Amino acid sequence: MTTQPSGKFWIKYGGPIESLMSAELSRIVDPHISYTAVYYRQGAWKKTRHEYSKSTILSKTKEGHAFYTGFIPKIEKICADNGVPLVMYNMERDPLKVELSLPEGMDFRDFQSDLIKAALSKRRGVLVAPTGTGKTFLGLSLIYSIKNIEGGVLWLCHTKDLMNQTSKEAAKFFGVENVGMIGDGICDTSKFLTVATRQSFRKIADELGTAYDVVIVDEVHHLSSFSGEYAEILGQVWAPIRIGLTATTHTDPQALLAMEAFIGPVVGKYTIDKGREDGYMANPIIKVLKTSKNYNISTIRKYQDVYECGIVRNLERNRMIVNAVDEQNKKGKSCLVVVNKIAHGELLTNLLHNIGNDAVFVCGSTDSESRMLAKQCLNEKNLKCVICTTVWKEGVNIPELDVVINAAGGKSEIVTLQSIGRGLRRTASKQNLLIIDFFDPSHYYLISHFGERLCLYMEMGWM
Repeated sequence: MTTQPSGKFWIKYGGPIESLMSAELSRIVDPHISYTAVYYRQGAWKKTRHEYSKSTILSKTKEGHAFYTGFIPKIEKICADNGVPLVMYNMERDPLKVELSLPEGMDFRDFQSDLIKAALSKRRGVLVAPTGTGKTFLGLSLIYSIKNIEGGVLWLCHTKDLMNQTSKEAAKFFGVENVGMIGDGICDTSKFLTVATRQSFRKIADELGTAYDVVIVDEVHHLSSFSGEYAEILGQVWAPIRIGLTATTHTDPQALLAMEAFIGPVVGKYTIDKGREDGYMANPIIKVLKTSKNYNISTIRKYQDVYECGIVRNLERNRMIVNAVDEQNKKGKSCLVVVNKIAHGELLTNLLHNIGNDAVFVCGSTDSESRMLAKQCLNEKNLKCVICTTVWKEGVNIPELDVVINAAGGKSEIVTLQSIGRGLRRTASKQNLLIIDFFDPSHYYLISHFGERLCLYMEMGWM
């Protein structure tokens, strides 16, 4: 096939990051790869908000209009839906040599093999599977099944906890001698598989961008814009095989477009309901506790002050949390208490210690060894309660966890699901996960945020 484009509507593959399309095609697809952006203009008395449509077209020259390669499936669908005669150039690539396989002693679940096949057939895209269904296993199995990787594999993580956890799992597939890390004070780039935090890898992305055949982005929902750290990294890494893993996807148009642009569209999805039906996921049971209305809180105007008084330093509420932990611990149940603020975690830890509970607080300043020990002890029930900030809201597997207490409130669907997800995996000794939440009627902000969480629980069929 010729590599010289002709005709009105064409795409020329230019590499895993950028490709070219004709100006005529660009005029058709541009509205579909644009998003609503915002700017503020200073007026006589205040700044006013203005919206405009922001295109993601990278450049326009006489040779063609440059666009993100990840949009090719979207553009193909747009053309098919509208009867546009699209011609593709330079699309032939070396075929993948794939044999769906695992190290001895490991087995696929049916849905896992289906997701891996979908990803390999497309070469790039996002796999969506709930927390507790083995997303790390999915990604490692996918890598293991590609038999002709000549360069290396880069696995990007959002936190050092996830990096350390993934490295341990990867060693079971490829041997510890073939797994390196970049992050948490380590910089080992000489191995077949490099597991890196995005914060650390960003500093050397320009040096190593051509070193990888495959890039896996764990918790890919953190890729949420065209200007963030993930966008910067993926704009420098030349890996043609790009797979994102997540339990939740954004609804924000810019975030969805950014994910498609740098990785690709969703190519496989496994739902929480299907996981429960298939017996892989625990059955969530929601218990809501109501706090007393405090009229002093209702008069506060700023949200930060409302959160401080109504959530962080609300003594009645904190005592309810402590009582809930104590009640569940006496039943032999393990608890994870999720907070947003360090001060809140410290307060709850002190209150629990005052009643003789050996609860441990895990936050950003907690060293990696202590975090891993806390996770292991909680999972083995040698420790009955851990209080954690958002450092544990995702990517930390605690299969035997019995109870998640949402002490943080909030309204984000992604944050809520990720927090709950720590204990959603079903085990031989656990079929249900108790989720304790709080209705705080003292202020409009707190009421509306609970309403968002309540709607989510109902939409998921948990209430």
